[in-house]
Amino acid sequence: DANGQNITIGQALLHSTIIGDNGIDGGLTTVGNGGGTVTLTGVNTYTGPTTINGSNTLAIVAPYSTLGSSVLVTNGGRLKVTASPSSSVLPTMTLNDGSGIAFDLGTYNPANVPGITNANLNVSGTNVIDVAGGSFPVASITLLAYTNKTGTGVFELGTLSPGVVATLTDTGSNLVLNLAVTNTSTALTLSVGSNPSAFGDRLTFQAAVSPAPPDGAIITF
Repeated sequence: DANGQNITIGQALLHSTIIGDNGIDGGLTTVGNGGGTVTLTGVNTYTGPTTINGSNTLAIVAPYSTLGSSVLVTNGGRLKVTASPSSSVLPTMTLNDGSGIAFDLGTYNPANVPGITNANLNVSGTNVIDVAGGSFPVASITLLAYTNKTGTGVFELGTLSPGVVATLTDTGSNLVLNLAVTNTSTALTLSVGSNPSAFGDRLTFQAAVSPAPPDGAIITF
């Protein structure tokens, strides 16, 4: 129970390697309705089910690799993944009505792959997709790749970073974020001074950017 707090578990949650102990592990369940985020940073190998209940968020980040168990996200819960050159591999994931996934894309990196690779996806009701990050120089980013999908649920775009305009497309094997990329023109002109005659003389330049970029955007002149 995160009880509204942010908790990080750095210890890897491992499957038993004792000879003859091939049973299913106890699994991991987040409970309570106070919000909060539980973050797993270890390379976890436990085989029991992972359940995200209530208004809790379970975040999985590098060097996280896989969860060898089924993942269930219930109403109000969120599974959060951070973009990296390695996918979070989830063999089976079930999203109940009102649940969702939060993708932290950070600063765009062309080496990044889909945040989640999932063999079996079961979706019911409406599921929210939140996306953080910005300054994307591409028209689309694949958030999730899956092999099989069951259920009649749909995905709905939730929160986006300020200035980001996008839509979602479910292709039948990928969940894709379609970005409205605006070509930005820049100009840098000398407004005060010319041909400085002595070391330390100052020149003043005026920068113009059109259209205005979102907060945090990196502009090159």
